[in-house]
Amino acid sequence: VHFNSHIDVVEAGDGWTVDPFAGIVKDGKVYGRGACDMKGGLAASIIAVEAFMEVFPDFPGAIEISGTVDEESGGFGGVAHLAGLGYFSKPRVDHVIIPEPLNKDRICLGHRGVWWAEIETKGEIAHGSMPFLGDNAVRHMGAVLRAFEDELFPALDRKMTRMPVVPEGAKRSTMNINSIHGGQTEDFRPGLPSPNVPDSCRMTIDRR
Repeated sequence: VHFNSHIDVVEAGDGWTVDPFAGIVKDGKVYGRGACDMKGGLAASIIAVEAFMEVFPDFPGAIEISGTVDEESGGFGGVAHLAGLGYFSKPRVDHVIIPEPLNKDRICLGHRGVWWAEIETKGEIAHGSMPFLGDNAVRHMGAVLRAFEDELFPALDRKMTRMPVVPEGAKRSTMNINSIHGGQTEDFRPGLPSPNVPDSCRMTIDRR
């Protein structure tokens, strides 16, 4: 049996009332980035295996625990690397348990697949005061978004599995737009856009 958890997290974001990386214990709970997703699952695995070995010290099989990184950005350098080395394959392993914080009373026998992609539209740079001299890549991306709304999203919504997938919304094919970035930034004003016609715009999508 192999227990696998990921130890990386997404960005902390705003709105915290405690230090997100301090692991504050308050009212019997641990508050911090990744406490639930999914260092809690990793801790539960360790405690469960320790308890099991105390009760069954002569257990003839093997129990492994791995904590991998890169899950939030695709898993290619973490769990996919271990899978490529055969850590999750028979006859070495019979069962893999991933204690993700989905629901304490729910056992999932599988997981929806994922496909990430990047779409880039091209234009021609020009000064923002004379946009007619350029070709705006962000506007081209707007055309892509319109096609998504008018054609792709309705088509995905019609695709539904008969498998007992939960929650209900996960029975349908989905696609999330993770990010859109276009234009240039000013070197002397970090984070502010440059007054130019953007010649490139990139969008990342998450297909499930």
